[in-house]
Formats: sequence, C-alpha cells, structure tokens
Amino acid sequence: QAGFRLDWEAEALDATFSGDVHDGRLGAGGVQARTETSGANLLGRIEHRLDDRQSVRLQAWIDHARRDQQGVGAQRLDTVDVEAQHLLRLDGHSLAWGGGYRYSRDRIDNGPLLRFTPARRSLRWSHLFVQDEVSLAQDVRASAGVRIEHNVYTGAEVLPSLRLAWDVDERSMLWAALSRTVRAPSRIDRDFYVL
Repeated sequence: QAGFRLDWEAEALDATFSGDVHDGRLGAGGVQARTETSGANLLGRIEHRLDDRQSVRLQAWIDHARRDQQGVGAQRLDTVDVEAQHLLRLDGHSLAWGGGYRYSRDRIDNGPLLRFTPARRSLRWSHLFVQDEVSLAQDVRASAGVRIEHNVYTGAEVLPSLRLAWDVDERSMLWAALSRTVRAPSRIDRDFYVL
C-alpha cells in the first residue's frame, strides 16, 4: 500500500488532496482459496472562508476496488462521491446545510455457489441536511437538525437529531442526544443468493 497527502492553506482557502493505491494476496495454498485484492482512490477537499461568519466546503472522491477469490467469484466496484456544505455563523447560532450524491457501479463475476442477481448493478445514494446549533448560556449549547437520505432499496429516510451539551469545566463536558438512524441495505442484504 502507498499513498500521499497534500495540504495547502491560504488566507481564505484551505485545500487537501490525498490518494492511496493497494495490492494484496491472501491464501497462497492449503485449504484457503487464493484471494487477490487491489484498488486506488483520490480525494479532494476545498474549504473557502467567504468572510468571518461563513464558509463553504466542497469534497469529492473517487474509488476503484477489485477482489478476485478463486472458486468464489470476482468483483469490480467503482464509486464517485461529491458533497457540499455551507456554514453560517449568526448571533448565537451556527447553521450548517448541504447535500451530497454517491454513485457506484458494481460488477460481479459469480462463482459456482454464491451469486449476486443481478450481476451488474448501478447504485445511487443522495442526502440533504440542515442543522442549527444555538448557545443557550455561556457553557450550554443545543442543536437540532434533520438529514434526508435516499437509496435505491428503501427510498427516502428522514433522520432527525436533537443534542444538548454542557461544558462542566475546561476538561469535562456532559452531553445527551436523541436521534433516529437507519442502516441502508447493501447488495449482500438484497441481491446475494447461495445456490
């Protein structure tokens, strides 16, 4: 495995670029089937401070992964993800909102016992979110937000969240949260069969 990371900071702009490549093999012999894996990814993130009260962050990454397992099957997975966020600080408030989109192209060469149906599938996820954090007192903060996610299996999901935090002293904080979350199904949950 090898990788890199570049960070650049300017008066109103921060940028990060990183990437990795990997290649590996498991099970050279014996009872374990030989497995080969490889992949690469690139990530770029830019944060632009518009003024002392607001900033915009953009992030994008691309990933390619390959897995071949002798006697089981092979997979090629390509993913592209983009996300944008706007942060606005007003008197006593910190408002964040944004959204993102992810696309994956999954290609399976099925083996003799395990099967994904369909063998080739395009998957899409998207989300929008908004959150407001307000200072209730000098050392007490509350936040409320909602995230709406959409996936190809279950459609739209609404995920609200409420949080309360109290800075007891310089080294201690107490917090409580009430949130709704869901696990989006994957191809193993919906498209995987044993013959």
